[in-house]
Amino acid sequence: MVPTGIIGLGFKDIIESLFKSPQFAAGGLIFTSVILFLSEKIRRGDRLITKTRWYDAIFIGFMQGIAIIPGISRSGSTIAAGLFAGMSRDAAARFSFILSIPAILGATVLHIKDFTAIEPQAVLPFIIGAGAAMVSGYIAIGTLMLILQRGRLYGFSIYTMVIGILGIIFLPR
Repeated sequence: MVPTGIIGLGFKDIIESLFKSPQFAAGGLIFTSVILFLSEKIRRGDRLITKTRWYDAIFIGFMQGIAIIPGISRSGSTIAAGLFAGMSRDAAARFSFILSIPAILGATVLHIKDFTAIEPQAVLPFIIGAGAAMVSGYIAIGTLMLILQRGRLYGFSIYTMVIGILGIIFLPR
C-alpha cells in the first residue's frame, strides 16, 4: 500500500488531469494489454501469499499505484505483478483482491467531500448505482477467478489491446 499511497497522493492533481483525455485512457488499455500478455510468457510460479517477499510486495504495490492512471487495470496490473514475482495464479489473484480493499477505502476517504455535494433527490440513484457496482464487481471477481483457474489472461490482453487501439483511432482528441 505504501507505493500506491505515495503515487496517489504525490501525483493526485496530475493523475486527475489525465482523466480528461480519452486518448490517454486508450493508451492505458494498451499498457494493460502488454503487461497481461507478458505475464503469460513468464515461467509459472507456485509461491503462496504467505511466502511473499517484501520486495515483491513493493513491486505489486507500485503496479497498483500506476493503475490509478486511466485505462490501466488495477487488478490486471497487480495480478500480472504477482505472476512476475513467481506467485501462483490463485495467490496472485487473492493478493490483488486483498490489496484492493485499503486502496478503495483510501480513495473513498480522499473523495468523501464529494459525497456531501449530492443533492437529496440524487441519494437514492446514488445508492442504487453503488449497489449495482458492488454486485457487478463481485460477479467480475468471480468470473476472473474462474478464468485464472481454467485458462490464461490472453483473452483480456487481446480485448484491451483492441479497445485501446480503437480508442486511439476513434476517440476525440
